[in-house]
Amino acid sequence: MVKQPSPPGERRAGLPWYHDPSTRPQLPPHHDVGRWYRDLAEERWVAAQETSREYGRREGMDLPTPPPAAAPGPHRGHGPRGYARLDERIREEVLDALTFQHVLDATHVEVAVREGEVTLEGTVGSRRQKRAAEDLAEGVRGVRIVHNRLRVGPNAVAGGAS
Repeated sequence: MVKQPSPPGERRAGLPWYHDPSTRPQLPPHHDVGRWYRDLAEERWVAAQETSREYGRREGMDLPTPPPAAAPGPHRGHGPRGYARLDERIREEVLDALTFQHVLDATHVEVAVREGEVTLEGTVGSRRQKRAAEDLAEGVRGVRIVHNRLRVGPNAVAGGAS
């Protein structure tokens, strides 16, 4: 066994140097440890950002600064005259919204779109799922009206065919 050198300062007799409390980093009381670690991580992140900016200035690079986060202007959502999203594109986005959510099983749901009007047909397991499907369809850009013809029934829960 190799004997470790003693760190500078006093040591308590009988304890190896790695168990000696005088050699451990000074941490705050136990209820502040999480905040202490978050503050330390933030300080290191800020230092890294400053270092990278200084490096860019030294090397003559012009580092872009991100634009300030601005509130949406009064013209957001006002497209060119005659613009309308294609029905197929709206249908794809509604299908994606129904597929990649965790509220309902959309296996027995059919989606049709005509001139921005979405029609949902089929069966779902509960009224909550019926409302969730309608809300998801309404959230897609370009949807004007949602016709919710979904029925609450056992076919969606049991997995049977309509």
